[in-house]
Amino acid sequence: MKFKLLIASGLLSTNPFGEDTGIGMHPEDKSFDRKAIQTFFQELTSSINVDKSIDDWTVLLQIKLGNCLECKEIIVCKRGVTYPSDKEKNVFISIPLFTKNEISWGIEDTRRYLHKEKKYNLKYCEEVAFDYRKYTCVEDYLNDALKFSIQYIFEKGFTLKGKKIKLKT
Repeated sequence: MKFKLLIASGLLSTNPFGEDTGIGMHPEDKSFDRKAIQTFFQELTSSINVDKSIDDWTVLLQIKLGNCLECKEIIVCKRGVTYPSDKEKNVFISIPLFTKNEISWGIEDTRRYLHKEKKYNLKYCEEVAFDYRKYTCVEDYLNDALKFSIQYIFEKGFTLKGKKIKLKT
């Protein structure tokens, strides 16, 4: 089985003119150690044994940063999306980014948020508490929140074609 990781901003981008065009820079994409997170992900997933019947599948873990202004917890989708013709399972996580009103290292411009309110259904998603207040900078927060959420989803596990994909405990 192949495991892939995709981490992307869920916020509108900024540009040098201060306009929200959707095209431009995502400062939060550079606010964590991408190489260290990728190494952590690879080491974690290399220890997962999977059933031979799904060995030719790919699991894509997609993590969005700052998807919703009102979200204060990490959101983990319980089921994900399965693409049988591509032999791919997508699993989704959303990690909140906070505003300057909430914490000193927060996002200044709340117009960058795509969604102002929670738009997920707790039947399909789970809120996971993660204390952002103990961090003094966005870099430390994101590095720890990313590692925590990746570890969490594989410890909890999920199914693919009736087979459990989960870390050994």
